[in-house]
Amino acid sequence: MEIVFSDHCLEKMGKRKIPRVFVVRTVNYPDIIKPSYSFREERYKRFRNYFMKVICIKRGDKMVVI
Repeated sequence: MEIVFSDHCLEKMGKRKIPRVFVVRTVNYPDIIKPSYSFREERYKRFRNYFMKVICIKRGDKMVVI
C-alpha cells in the first residue's frame, strides 16, 4: 500500500524533527490501531521509551498520513 504524506503531516514532522522512516514503520507495523472519527485510524508504535501516534485514512489503494 502506498503511503502519502499530507502537507500538514510534513510540516509537523519537520518541526518535531521526526524521520520519515519512523512514520512509515508506524503505519506499516503498528503495535496498536484505534478507530477515530471520520473513518480515520490512530496507529501507535513503540520506539524505545516512547510511543509514536500517527493519524491516517485509507483512500482507495493509498494510506494518507494526516
